[in-house]
Amino acid sequence: MGYTIVYGRQFLRTTRGIVPLVLCGSNNCTELINGREVRVRDWNVFYSGKMVELSDLDFLNMVRDLHKDGQESQCFKFRGKWIDDKGAVKFFENGVRTAVSIEEIVKRLPYQSLSCYLSVWPNDSGNNHDSGNRIELEQCNIKTTLELEKWIDQAKARRQELTDCSTYICIHFWGKKPLKLGNQPNSKGQVIAKLSNGYVYDYTKDLSIRYSKDIMKAIVFDSVEEALEKIGTNFGLKFISAANQTPRNFAIRVIGGNSHCVYVKKKTAKYLKTSRSTDTAKMFISRRSAEKYIETMLQGRFEKVKDFEVVNITELAA
Repeated sequence: MGYTIVYGRQFLRTTRGIVPLVLCGSNNCTELINGREVRVRDWNVFYSGKMVELSDLDFLNMVRDLHKDGQESQCFKFRGKWIDDKGAVKFFENGVRTAVSIEEIVKRLPYQSLSCYLSVWPNDSGNNHDSGNRIELEQCNIKTTLELEKWIDQAKARRQELTDCSTYICIHFWGKKPLKLGNQPNSKGQVIAKLSNGYVYDYTKDLSIRYSKDIMKAIVFDSVEEALEKIGTNFGLKFISAANQTPRNFAIRVIGGNSHCVYVKKKTAKYLKTSRSTDTAKMFISRRSAEKYIETMLQGRFEKVKDFEVVNITELAA
């Protein structure tokens, strides 16, 4: 059975309305990326571009009308779960609530931009759906709302001219991954900038940023605004209170088995990743928190590991 899988959502907001962009694809179609076979996915305008630049209210009214029966239990899959009619309405309501301008996205993710084109399909192509199809008004590297609105106006005007064709407005973000915009906390006070690979401890004016797993090396900024001003962009960074800058001196060491005397780095659903250096090991604030992690997340789950012990890295250094 074929169905749609939704991998991400990021609605755009222009001065005139909503552009609902969804990252999705079919469960039946695959492609090769870097030698790996993965399911096809692309950013698309919800409902073939027919809902471009509707007001929040008009867009949500159309969505609610599409799902008013409430009898569909499998509209699409999102985050591994089937979304029913009620869930679909909630999905798009959240999309409208979190909609931002393309300028805001570029501010947080400078590499991002929009690619737009009009997909044209002649109605007289017969049974060959690919016969005569073409792309028009192709434009790349759109980074401002003004550019986007100008292109949408051109696309809508061209659609009115092509009365003998089926036309679809296509707008894509760069890449095939969900956008990670990071958070913009309103909390006052000093903050630390964090990304998945560590904490910001150095940066340059050309937007080169260096990270460290050691929170004690992180730069402390007086506010989120100061951090963004000095770094220049947040690249999807998260900001946490500087009060979290507590020494993490405890690591978990593997005892016995095939990985004797290495340190726990990361646990996945199937594997335990280790490191021979404490620099890249998973660190804990206290001995008790490390022991609790062993009890709840590690003990008895890996056949090739005999046991674990908690070590204080400051004592090892001594």
